[in-house]
Amino acid sequence: MKWQGRGKKYQQKINTLHETFLKTFKPVPLIPAKTLDFARHKSLLKQLGLWEFVQVSFDRTLRSDLIAQLVMTFKKKERCSYVNEVKILIYIADLAKALKLSLRKKEMTSSSLEISSESTKKEESMGFLLDFVGYYALTGLQTMPM
Repeated sequence: MKWQGRGKKYQQKINTLHETFLKTFKPVPLIPAKTLDFARHKSLLKQLGLWEFVQVSFDRTLRSDLIAQLVMTFKKKERCSYVNEVKILIYIADLAKALKLSLRKKEMTSSSLEISSESTKKEESMGFLLDFVGYYALTGLQTMPM
Protein backbone atom coordinates (compact mmCIF):
# COMPACT_ATOMS: atom_id res chain seq x y z
CA MET A 1 0.00 0.00 0.00
CA LYS A 2 1.47 3.35 -1.01
CA TRP A 3 1.21 6.47 1.12
CA GLN A 4 2.10 9.38 -1.11
CA GLY A 5 3.53 12.56 0.34
CA ARG A 6 4.93 10.96 3.49
CA GLY A 7 8.41 9.95 4.60
CA LYS A 8 9.81 6.42 4.50
CA LYS A 9 9.54 5.96 8.29
CA TYR A 10 5.87 6.86 8.18
CA GLN A 11 5.31 4.46 5.28
CA GLN A 12 7.09 1.65 7.15
CA LYS A 13 5.05 2.30 10.29
CA ILE A 14 1.78 2.28 8.34
CA ASN A 15 2.79 -0.85 6.40
CA THR A 16 3.61 -2.64 9.68
CA LEU A 17 0.26 -1.61 11.17
CA HIS A 18 -1.48 -2.72 7.98
CA GLU A 19 0.21 -6.15 8.05
CA THR A 20 -0.70 -6.63 11.73
CA PHE A 21 -4.25 -5.55 11.05
CA LEU A 22 -4.55 -7.99 8.12
CA LYS A 23 -3.27 -10.87 10.27
CA THR A 24 -5.79 -10.22 13.05
CA PHE A 25 -8.75 -8.87 11.05
CA LYS A 26 -11.21 -11.68 10.29
CA PRO A 27 -14.49 -10.29 8.93
CA VAL A 28 -17.49 -12.58 9.14
CA PRO A 29 -19.94 -12.68 6.21
CA LEU A 30 -23.63 -12.35 6.97
CA ILE A 31 -24.88 -15.93 6.83
CA PRO A 32 -27.94 -16.28 9.04
CA ALA A 33 -28.36 -19.63 10.79
CA LYS A 34 -32.04 -19.72 9.86
CA THR A 35 -33.80 -18.86 6.59
CA LEU A 36 -36.77 -16.62 7.23
CA ASP A 37 -39.92 -16.45 5.09
CA PHE A 38 -39.76 -12.81 4.00
CA ALA A 39 -42.58 -13.09 1.47
CA ARG A 40 -44.98 -14.12 4.20
CA HIS A 41 -44.19 -10.91 6.12
CA LYS A 42 -43.82 -8.61 3.10
CA SER A 43 -46.40 -6.10 4.35
CA LEU A 44 -44.71 -5.80 7.75
CA LEU A 45 -41.25 -5.45 6.20
CA LYS A 46 -42.51 -2.75 3.82
CA GLN A 47 -43.99 -0.79 6.74
CA LEU A 48 -40.62 -0.96 8.50
CA GLY A 49 -38.73 0.08 5.34
CA LEU A 50 -36.87 -3.24 5.27
CA TRP A 51 -38.44 -5.00 2.27
CA GLU A 52 -35.79 -3.81 -0.22
CA PHE A 53 -33.00 -4.63 2.26
CA VAL A 54 -34.08 -8.26 2.61
CA GLN A 55 -34.00 -8.56 -1.20
CA VAL A 56 -30.28 -7.67 -1.36
CA SER A 57 -28.08 -10.62 -2.26
CA PHE A 58 -24.88 -10.30 -0.22
CA ASP A 59 -21.64 -11.76 -1.53
CA ARG A 60 -20.42 -14.56 0.75
CA THR A 61 -16.77 -13.87 -0.10
CA LEU A 62 -15.30 -10.89 1.73
CA ARG A 63 -12.13 -9.16 0.53
CA SER A 64 -10.50 -8.53 3.89
CA ASP A 65 -7.55 -6.82 2.18
CA LEU A 66 -9.86 -4.17 0.68
CA ILE A 67 -11.87 -3.79 3.88
CA ALA A 68 -8.61 -3.39 5.81
CA GLN A 69 -7.50 -0.58 3.49
CA LEU A 70 -10.89 1.07 3.92
CA VAL A 71 -10.58 0.92 7.73
CA MET A 72 -6.88 1.76 7.97
CA THR A 73 -7.06 4.85 5.77
CA PHE A 74 -10.27 6.35 7.15
CA LYS A 75 -10.03 10.10 7.70
CA LYS A 76 -12.79 11.25 10.02
CA LYS A 77 -12.66 14.96 9.16
CA GLU A 78 -12.82 14.28 5.43
CA ARG A 79 -15.22 11.33 5.74
CA CYS A 80 -13.21 9.32 3.28
CA SER A 81 -10.87 6.38 2.92
CA TYR A 82 -8.50 5.19 0.24
CA VAL A 83 -8.57 1.75 -1.36
CA ASN A 84 -5.81 1.05 -3.87
CA GLU A 85 -5.11 4.80 -3.85
CA VAL A 86 -8.67 5.63 -4.91
CA LYS A 87 -10.52 8.06 -2.64
CA ILE A 88 -13.85 6.71 -1.37
CA LEU A 89 -16.28 9.11 0.28
CA ILE A 90 -18.04 7.56 3.25
CA TYR A 91 -21.45 8.83 4.23
CA ILE A 92 -24.11 7.02 6.24
CA ALA A 93 -26.73 8.00 3.67
CA ASP A 94 -24.70 6.35 0.88
CA LEU A 95 -24.29 3.18 2.91
CA ALA A 96 -28.02 3.12 3.60
CA LYS A 97 -28.73 3.53 -0.13
CA ALA A 98 -26.30 0.73 -1.02
CA LEU A 99 -28.07 -1.56 1.45
CA LYS A 100 -31.46 -0.36 0.18
CA LEU A 101 -32.45 0.90 3.61
CA SER A 102 -35.06 3.59 4.01
CA LEU A 103 -33.70 7.10 4.51
CA ARG A 104 -36.91 8.63 5.80
CA LYS A 105 -36.76 10.09 9.25
CA LYS A 106 -40.42 9.52 10.03
CA GLU A 107 -40.71 8.36 13.60
CA MET A 108 -42.25 4.91 13.81
CA THR A 109 -44.55 4.28 16.75
CA SER A 110 -46.31 1.11 17.69
CA SER A 111 -49.63 2.71 16.75
CA SER A 112 -48.39 3.58 13.24
CA LEU A 113 -47.23 0.01 12.66
CA GLU A 114 -50.14 -2.01 11.38
CA ILE A 115 -49.91 -5.52 12.76
CA SER A 116 -53.06 -7.58 12.53
CA SER A 117 -55.09 -7.47 15.72
CA GLU A 118 -55.69 -11.20 15.43
CA SER A 119 -53.57 -12.54 18.28
CA THR A 120 -52.03 -15.48 16.36
CA LYS A 121 -50.93 -13.20 13.51
CA LYS A 122 -49.64 -10.61 15.99
CA GLU A 123 -47.62 -13.25 17.86
CA GLU A 124 -46.31 -14.62 14.56
CA SER A 125 -45.25 -11.12 13.42
CA MET A 126 -43.51 -10.42 16.72
CA GLY A 127 -41.74 -13.78 16.57
CA PHE A 128 -40.64 -13.03 13.01
CA LEU A 129 -39.26 -9.62 14.05
CA LEU A 130 -37.35 -11.17 16.95
CA ASP A 131 -35.88 -13.78 14.57
CA PHE A 132 -35.03 -11.08 12.02
CA VAL A 133 -33.16 -8.97 14.58
CA GLY A 134 -31.45 -12.03 16.04
CA TYR A 135 -30.31 -13.55 12.76
CA TYR A 136 -29.64 -10.43 10.69
CA ALA A 137 -28.73 -7.62 13.10
CA LEU A 138 -27.03 -9.54 15.89
CA THR A 139 -25.39 -12.35 13.88
CA GLY A 140 -22.01 -10.64 13.91
CA LEU A 141 -22.15 -10.17 17.67
CA GLN A 142 -22.89 -13.87 18.20
CA THR A 143 -19.71 -14.89 16.37
CA MET A 144 -17.41 -12.36 18.05
CA PRO A 145 -15.23 -13.52 20.96
CA MET A 146 -16.08 -11.74 24.18
